[in-house]
Amino acid sequence: MNEAIQSFNSVINSYRSSPLASASMLELGLLYADQGKYIEAANTFDKLEQQFAGTESAMRASYEKAVAYHAAKEVAKAEAQFRLVAEKHKGSLYGDKGMIGIGIIRQQREQYGDAIAAFTEVAGRRTDEVGAEAQYRIGETLFKQQLYKDAVTALLRVKYVYPSSRDYIARAYLKIGECYEKVSDKGKAREAYQTVLKTHKEDEFGREADKKMKELQ
Repeated sequence: MNEAIQSFNSVINSYRSSPLASASMLELGLLYADQGKYIEAANTFDKLEQQFAGTESAMRASYEKAVAYHAAKEVAKAEAQFRLVAEKHKGSLYGDKGMIGIGIIRQQREQYGDAIAAFTEVAGRRTDEVGAEAQYRIGETLFKQQLYKDAVTALLRVKYVYPSSRDYIARAYLKIGECYEKVSDKGKAREAYQTVLKTHKEDEFGREADKKMKELQ
């Protein structure tokens, strides 16, 4: 890991105004985050933002800085940064990811109505993986409110509105199974988990579905 950090720093120092430097700064920040060095990550993303303002890399760095703050439990800083990204880049990939970040923080504060509003804004204008996550988060938030019927309806939309989002469809069906377990409908819970097993036998989603199926017996 230290060799990787030294390598990235070498490129950054040798090619200060080059796209190579911005790419290396981004990778360095992500590496720090993977190591749990969230403040170092945030500082690296901040430098990238300033040095390469107006670029796609700077836009992503702005978002990743918010993620790093959130991971470091600097929730106020994370929320402010997510909001900055969402407002400055409204409707763009990272702007909408920033809006999801705001929604997640609101959900964690049990501000469920505000969380759903944030997720709905994103889900309503995207048909990609980011939209699928937003729709999944709506269902997740309803689940947390014990509104299980509404949660199932929201989660089913992940499959029908975002048919190419394989991972979020799997997550949605796992959560659908949990909804049915909460209302003591083991038959429908089993069907939901079997849906995941059909397409995810060998991955983490399939393993989770298999575990839940065994717990139902």
